[in-house]
Amino acid sequence: MRRLVFLLAIPLLAASLVACSSDSSKSDGTNGSSTAGTGGTGGTDGGSGNTSDTAAPGGDGQAFGGAPCTALTGDDFAAITFDGFGTPTLQTSDPVEGGACQYVVTFPAGQELAIGVSLSDQSAFDNAGDGAFPIENLDGIGIRAVGILQPGAYIIRVQTEHGYFELDGLSKDGTMQLAAAAVGRS
Repeated sequence: MRRLVFLLAIPLLAASLVACSSDSSKSDGTNGSSTAGTGGTGGTDGGSGNTSDTAAPGGDGQAFGGAPCTALTGDDFAAITFDGFGTPTLQTSDPVEGGACQYVVTFPAGQELAIGVSLSDQSAFDNAGDGAFPIENLDGIGIRAVGILQPGAYIIRVQTEHGYFELDGLSKDGTMQLAAAAVGRS
């Protein structure tokens, strides 16, 4: 239930962040990256969409060295398509409370949504569902991965050699591709 609330809260938070954002956090139009100054760990390397503060993977026993805003890049989003939405363009990546990162993306039809990456642990992974939503084992992502289909969202929990993370996306295929890309940086 906590993840469902998180996923539902992300679009609301994204809308408020966009409405309150300053010029320093608006897109510079290059491959979906944001300009420097997105706050904390969300800065970019000058336009490639790759984060500039890549913490050593697993440096503190957590995925992404404890910095979930290093999980994905603008290039990762540009390489996928979410069913019913199209290919997203990364606007910002901002840390949120509780070891999570909110990736605000826009789609060709103008929708703006947030994709969440959060640090996790074995307990959350092992208790992936409360029985209310179907859970499936996923092959080819990390050491182990499970997918959880929820209304309007597809959530993937992943175990890597450096720790655990969860990616809250929109559709199964796109979310699986983002999770696979994030494993390489975990």
